[in-house]
Amino acid sequence: MYELKINPELRDFIPPLSGEEKKSLEDSLLKYGYKGAPIYIWHNYIVDGHNRYNLCMKHNIEFPVEELDFGDEATIIDVMEWMINTQLGRRNLPPQQRIAVVKKFEKKIQEQARENQSEAGKKFGNGKNSSSPNGEKLNDKKIRTDKELAKLAGVGTGTIARFNRVMSSDDEELKKKLLADEVKINTAYEKIREKEKPKENVTTELLQTTPKTYQEAAQLFGGLQQGHLPNRKNTEKSDNFTDEQLLNALISTKTPVNVLDSIIPKQEFDIMTNTLLENIDSCDYRIFDLHEVYKKMENEDIDYAIAKFDSVIEAIMKLEEKIKEFVKETK
Repeated sequence: MYELKINPELRDFIPPLSGEEKKSLEDSLLKYGYKGAPIYIWHNYIVDGHNRYNLCMKHNIEFPVEELDFGDEATIIDVMEWMINTQLGRRNLPPQQRIAVVKKFEKKIQEQARENQSEAGKKFGNGKNSSSPNGEKLNDKKIRTDKELAKLAGVGTGTIARFNRVMSSDDEELKKKLLADEVKINTAYEKIREKEKPKENVTTELLQTTPKTYQEAAQLFGGLQQGHLPNRKNTEKSDNFTDEQLLNALISTKTPVNVLDSIIPKQEFDIMTNTLLENIDSCDYRIFDLHEVYKKMENEDIDYAIAKFDSVIEAIMKLEEKIKEFVKETK
């Protein structure tokens, strides 16, 4: 039996199989033997196939191995990028787990960038070229924007922003549930927003420590942060307010009816439309760039894709009808 090496960082990079998925894989291996793609390795370390390898070793099942060649100057970052491009498309992971993977990847790039700067400084001082201690060239992969990370994860930038908001909170239990797919991103995000709503008692004492601007005050008390400036339709261009006006502004940020009054329908639909278009852009990226799905599509796949997209169009049309119906009832 061919014994391979395991790098914990690579093993834990992609979320593990669920208990049910692992049981299904084990049953298949025992019934049919090893089928499908080989276990991919890099310098004898497993890159793709940790679960299959462990089960094959457990049941003494032979398995094929294929060495990946990323070039002489490759680093673990190149390997992780290959894992994202290959495994995220194959695994049916929820959005939050896909985002967590690309965030982990970005963190690794940032760590490597800091190491590179330090190493380059030492090499520059010694008059040597900028390569790693074992002769590898320092990784020069750029740090991605949230928009690029969203494409890599196959989600919209709005989803990335909501994920970031939850993961930056102090609710450890909610964060664990989110990453375990026990709660969805939008649900977790709304819980965080609910917790961050301003307290009921707003007094003039706050004016002593609060900036004397409407925007800053609203942001401090959750209005601007949530995208709802109280009475912003009637807000004057001037940003200079008296203490009394500022206090009224602070109080209004917590008043439900005032939040409703502040909403501008066109603005809300602009936000929703942008979110939908971002997701369509992500689909385009996954089909034609990231995974090049189109190269594997047959006629039946085209029919399936059309049916799926038609279901989305149908859902949008139902939403249109619902809006028309509810607006008529309120008039």
